[in-house]
Amino acid sequence: MDFLSNLFRGVLFIILTLVGLGIAFLLLVFGLFTLIAMYFMSLFRGKQFSAASYWQQSRARAQQTRSKFNARFQQPNYSRRPQQEVSDAEIREIK
Repeated sequence: MDFLSNLFRGVLFIILTLVGLGIAFLLLVFGLFTLIAMYFMSLFRGKQFSAASYWQQSRARAQQTRSKFNARFQQPNYSRRPQQEVSDAEIREIK
């Protein structure tokens, strides 16, 4: 009985591993098809396309959005008290 249980676990593990590898392979294939589609779309539009330039533009847009967000929401911070109002507190253990 123990042999059959271990055999079933082993087979199930191998099947789940192969399913996971298949899903990872499909994601890679879909990514490749996406890049190919973007390349052909840029050819039809008459523009140059490279994956590196696409990622660079995407990164630049993200940095611009982050800097706008930081500029808009970091100043002034009303939730902090001024330094004069902050005091230290002692913690005692109560038994």
